[in-house]
Amino acid sequence: LRLSQRLPAPEEQRPPATDLAAWEKLLDQPGDADSGRRLFFSSVGARCCLCHQHSGRGGSVGPDLTHIAGSSTRARIIASILQPSQEIAPSYRPWLLVTDDGKAHTGLRLPEPGDDGVEDYVNSTGERFSLPSESIELREVSTASIMPDGLETTVSIADLRDLLTF
Repeated sequence: LRLSQRLPAPEEQRPPATDLAAWEKLLDQPGDADSGRRLFFSSVGARCCLCHQHSGRGGSVGPDLTHIAGSSTRARIIASILQPSQEIAPSYRPWLLVTDDGKAHTGLRLPEPGDDGVEDYVNSTGERFSLPSESIELREVSTASIMPDGLETTVSIADLRDLLTF
């Protein structure tokens, strides 16, 4: 109910996202893995499953997080959540695109077979969009992750602990 804004969020003091040491200390206690699983797959709150997959469920835009605990440290996972643009794997770099009608688009190129003159992308909300190749006047790699900044503001500190434990 809180995540869907039917109940007020708790008043919590939060360090800035740039203060990773403070966040690591704040999140050092284990959370509830079952609550973290529900939050990961929830359609409200952080909405991780729109882009990320875990145990065969979820989106395929971002990295599969099923085995993230075995390949990364807790500190690095916290940093990835709080500062998603600090380190972006090459295959997850989004594109800034400007079309001939002057509209700007940002998206992650989807690997689609063949070349029919149409390029498929997905934006930061997990929505797919297609652009005719010939309509793209400007194309450059973005330095900002497609994973949105500020995810720590959409959930409580306890929720973040639960997600990390999951």
